[in-house]
Amino acid sequence: MTNLEKKNLAVFREAARYEWLETNGIGGYAMSTVAGANTRRYHGLLNAATRPPLGRVVLLAKFEESVTIDGLRFELSTNQYRGTIHPNGYRHITRFSLDPFPIWTFEIGTVVIEKRIFMVHGENSTVCKWRVVEGDAGEISLTLRPLAAFRDHHHINASPPEGRYDVAFEDGSVSIHRSDLHLNLFHTAIEVNEVGRWYHDLEYALEMERGFDFVEDLFSPCSLSF
Repeated sequence: MTNLEKKNLAVFREAARYEWLETNGIGGYAMSTVAGANTRRYHGLLNAATRPPLGRVVLLAKFEESVTIDGLRFELSTNQYRGTIHPNGYRHITRFSLDPFPIWTFEIGTVVIEKRIFMVHGENSTVCKWRVVEGDAGEISLTLRPLAAFRDHHHINASPPEGRYDVAFEDGSVSIHRSDLHLNLFHTAIEVNEVGRWYHDLEYALEMERGFDFVEDLFSPCSLSF
């Protein structure tokens, strides 16, 4: 079991130095940094093996995560853009553990939120779960915005890729298609905002250090409120 405390995570460069990895036994994986910022082209929440164990593609790069407490919004996610880190959700992380899968603890005032991520063995599926472990859950809401990549895990989208994203919404699910790739997001959100947007110029620090392409654009089809 691995444990990291707030003293290990208070500085972005330190928090981003620690990485976690989940696998599904058929070539797919989920991987990123403890800070929450993707720093490699291989980082993503669902890197699926389309021809197990080969044909790996990054479908879901990450979620943008925020919580609203008593009307005030706090960011839980972290990204690196040119010359800045935004948002700074890593500052709310007080603990990270692998027990046996990645578990984050965020603290905002008297509210404590836990996030867990694991992959389903034998499936190209990743489960992400957030829960309030301390505080009045009746006054707390969570908003997630999925960021899709839809690319080979060896490459990045240096600009918006050719071909449109087709998005379909049903109760409890969002389906995203582009070319021959398909992603289903199953959720328990109480509200879905069906307005999509692009996130431009996310930087992957370790790719920059290696001298490779390191700036990517990601598509978000909607936001989910819980």
